[in-house]
Amino acid sequence: MYGFNWENGSYELIATSLSEDEFSAEELKKLYQLRWNIEVGFREAKYILGMEAFHSKQENSICQEIYSRIIMYNFSMLITLGTKIPKKERKHQHQINFSRAVRICIAFFKQTENGPPIDVEATIVKFLLPIRSNRSRPRDTVSACVVSFNYRLA
Repeated sequence: MYGFNWENGSYELIATSLSEDEFSAEELKKLYQLRWNIEVGFREAKYILGMEAFHSKQENSICQEIYSRIIMYNFSMLITLGTKIPKKERKHQHQINFSRAVRICIAFFKQTENGPPIDVEATIVKFLLPIRSNRSRPRDTVSACVVSFNYRLA
């Protein structure tokens, strides 16, 4: 077990199967920080892209749904990271709303050939969120169960 202090004054205790000979507490702290972005990515894939509930019951179909959602996550992240936020005089700095960005990217792929294509980056920039420091409220999440295509209402 390792314990270390963060810059904000909080103390973190981490249990690991690694021996103290392999990594020092400071090295483990750096690894933990690097791992955090991976955890955020899994959370976004799970809740924003709906990877917690599948429409299929067969293994191959579930794998196809997982792969398609990972591809959509990667596409959405690529577009989001490439989108420039216009600089304006604002009270807070702003960031892109990734939930909305994913929905815009999905709408881009679902778009039919009737009409001009969606300007994805221009649409994403319309939905910015202020970055407010010192906010840490735990979010309530609700899991959804498997809903077959045969029984879905909409």
